[in-house]
Amino acid sequence: MSRHRWPRLSLPDVTAWAFLTAAVLVITAGHDWFPAWTSVDVGGHHLDGHDLATLILIAPAMWVLSSRQRHHSALRQAAAMVEVQRDLAVANMQYRSLFDYHPASVFSLNRDGRFVEVNPAAEKLSGYRPEELTRLSFADLLHPDDLPRGADAFDQILAGEPQQLELRVQHRDGHDVDLEMVGLPIITDPESGEVTGVYGIAQDITERQRLHRELADALHQAQAASEAKSRFLTNVSHEVRTPLASLLAATELLEDAGLSPGQARMVTTIDRSGQRLLRLVDEILDLARIESGRADVRREPYRLQDVLEDVMPLAEAAGARKGIEVTRHVDPAVPDELTGDPHRVAQVLTNLLDNAVKFTEQGTVTLTAQPAGNGELVAVEVTDTGIGIEPEQLDRVFDAFSQADESIVRRFGGTGLGLAIVRELVTAMGGSISVESAVGVGTRFRVTLPVSPSCAGPGSPGQQ
Repeated sequence: MSRHRWPRLSLPDVTAWAFLTAAVLVITAGHDWFPAWTSVDVGGHHLDGHDLATLILIAPAMWVLSSRQRHHSALRQAAAMVEVQRDLAVANMQYRSLFDYHPASVFSLNRDGRFVEVNPAAEKLSGYRPEELTRLSFADLLHPDDLPRGADAFDQILAGEPQQLELRVQHRDGHDVDLEMVGLPIITDPESGEVTGVYGIAQDITERQRLHRELADALHQAQAASEAKSRFLTNVSHEVRTPLASLLAATELLEDAGLSPGQARMVTTIDRSGQRLLRLVDEILDLARIESGRADVRREPYRLQDVLEDVMPLAEAAGARKGIEVTRHVDPAVPDELTGDPHRVAQVLTNLLDNAVKFTEQGTVTLTAQPAGNGELVAVEVTDTGIGIEPEQLDRVFDAFSQADESIVRRFGGTGLGLAIVRELVTAMGGSISVESAVGVGTRFRVTLPVSPSCAGPGSPGQQ
């Protein structure tokens, strides 16, 4: 049996020990050492003083140590690779779950626009099986009228710009499907930023579009009906107003014809009824103009005091006939000029004052005006001590042909048009109107009107 020959090194004492120390450090750091036995002669001294020659065999034990550390390192690398593979598998399953179970149609396209992958919802939406879709391009499904927009959006996505748009595709059975679609670029190399395909998410909005079209048609029909109604009311009102004006003119002539007391009372009744009918006709005309967008509302500077000088005497006279005191107070700080239509402002205040007097049996009706809105508005309030309005009826007082209580119509008359017209006119002049009321206590209407930008300063002192 042959004997294995080991490499043998004969080194000086200090060098040999340094050699051994270095070998141990290198091997414990995980590096290879000698592939076979190695012996090192190390000189030393016995305790009695004579020289010793020591032969140290190092390689096998150190090689075993190096092999064990390489094994442990390989195990750690393998464990790390297993963990990475597991994380990738989990991420892939999460993606597949999102892709497969998404209620919207999800698909991917290559740079040529051909289908690469589709989820079950896309199959249901298109009517094609997945293997059939992968032989088609997205353009093959698009409605011919939407091809240019679809192609433009596809180019934008390939340029790295996400797109959101509505398109129509054709189902396999031939009917059109309205889609709301989001297109996203697929970038697999962040460093280059190259777009390798398109990721699409499409939602079927066919039913929503159908309802939208039906609603648009219904709205168009309603507008046409409203315009027809307005034209009808305008024509009828004009036809009624013409003979009514002649009737009122005749009553004026009769009053000066030396009538007996009984005849005079009948003429007065005819005149009052005619005037009431004339106001109704005017209100219907105003409502028809407002609803058709043809209301004539000017925006020009005017003085509130001038308007009050026109409307207050009529209200004061009506209140005097019922034993009601009608007063006014204008804050001296109210600007001299406001912006709006003085004729329409007079119409608004006349309506509010007439209602206040009509629904007040005893007490007072007061009109006040003071600055509001940091001096940019003037608030005019008409307050009465009348019957008041039920809280649940307050929201209806500005509706056309509506009154707070049907019994009011039988007791006080009226059509319920006045406040609806008032609100529209105030809004058209850039103002607002609100109401506060308590049953048995009274009602307060508050109207805000814009101040003229060229206002020079506060108006004249108020009047009591």
